[in-house]
Amino acid sequence: MKKTIFTLVTLLFGLNLFAQWVRVTPNPAQESLTSVRFFNDSIGYAVGNGGTILKTANAGTSWNLLTTNTTQTFLTVFPTSKDTVFAAGNGGLVLKSVDGGLNWNTLTTGTSKNIYSLYFLTSQIGYAASGNLTGGISSGTIYKTTDGGINWNPLLNSDYPYRTVQFINEQVGYAGGNDTIGIVQTINGGQNWQRLNLPNLETNTILSLQFINANLGYAVGTKGIVYKTINGGSNWTKTTIDSNTTLFSIYFTDSDTGYTVGTNAEGIIYKTVNGGTTWTEQKFSISVIMRGIYFTPNKTGYVVGRFNGGVAGIWRQQGNFTNSTSINEVNNEPFTVYPNPVNNNKLFIEGNDILDVKVFDAQGMNINFNYNKETNQKLAIDLNETKVGLLFLVITTSKRVVKKTIIKN
Repeated sequence: MKKTIFTLVTLLFGLNLFAQWVRVTPNPAQESLTSVRFFNDSIGYAVGNGGTILKTANAGTSWNLLTTNTTQTFLTVFPTSKDTVFAAGNGGLVLKSVDGGLNWNTLTTGTSKNIYSLYFLTSQIGYAASGNLTGGISSGTIYKTTDGGINWNPLLNSDYPYRTVQFINEQVGYAGGNDTIGIVQTINGGQNWQRLNLPNLETNTILSLQFINANLGYAVGTKGIVYKTINGGSNWTKTTIDSNTTLFSIYFTDSDTGYTVGTNAEGIIYKTVNGGTTWTEQKFSISVIMRGIYFTPNKTGYVVGRFNGGVAGIWRQQGNFTNSTSINEVNNEPFTVYPNPVNNNKLFIEGNDILDVKVFDAQGMNINFNYNKETNQKLAIDLNETKVGLLFLVITTSKRVVKKTIIKN
């Protein structure tokens, strides 16, 4: 019996069954966040309203609020090295730091249009998608810099805003916008552009696009639309996840696994493991708006947005566990789970750093349960409706996700 339990624990916890999104706390920002991007596994930035720029240097465990001396809204961020980072947003504002965010210089872009998206090929060569949406007058421009943001030259103008841009190399690039723009492509460094054929775009707007390689690309936008190409944009297929959802951002970690985030009544994260053929919703129980998503090289995910009250949020994906080697691996954690075995349907968890608790049965199915927060450091979990047998707790702290095994008699 002991050998069977050990094997089952190793199997369940060795798989990515319990991947979840957990809010990073404490969070120094009090403004809505719009975009997040990492340079490597450790160093990342998130930007948002009120001139907010946050930085982490420890893989999202803590975030520092940087001084920008502006209250403009930032809409996009792009680090090009561990020290150099660009942030851009409303009114054509572009800031650049070369010392990891300690100091910022305002760059002259020559435009008052909002900059919705930045993309850099190198520390010197970058692109910006811009446009105006207010006042009954709209226009858009794709800009390019070849000198690290000192000068920005227009590549393409439109009567409508460009919302997203990405270049595969200096010759091949893509930009997206409303139904008049759709997705446009250049194959000669921006000298000429062509509008690509998106089936059934109707009145929707492309808000984010990502090319995994020269051939495979995805785009998302309003009314839950997802487009995919496998031949560099020559042909696209369309999927609608949920017509009531606006999808603001998309990110694929490989050719099969991808995520897209947005909002309807609550925050929405969708995941695909088959290249976009089907999507599974990862629900949130709180009312939030998800605006940006990014994954680091080690495939740790980050999502930024805001609660409906306006307070910013950063969520990190937890659950990419390494294989377990012992069912006693978490005995040194700063909280206690008792009694074990559970004999009277009541389980207690005591500790000062418990953000979330989930219970799974021996088949890995999530079990719903009732609980009472008896004190700030003590949870009482009611397992009255749970069958007897082996159960697994997944306890989220501000620093990690911990697994514990219990038996219900």
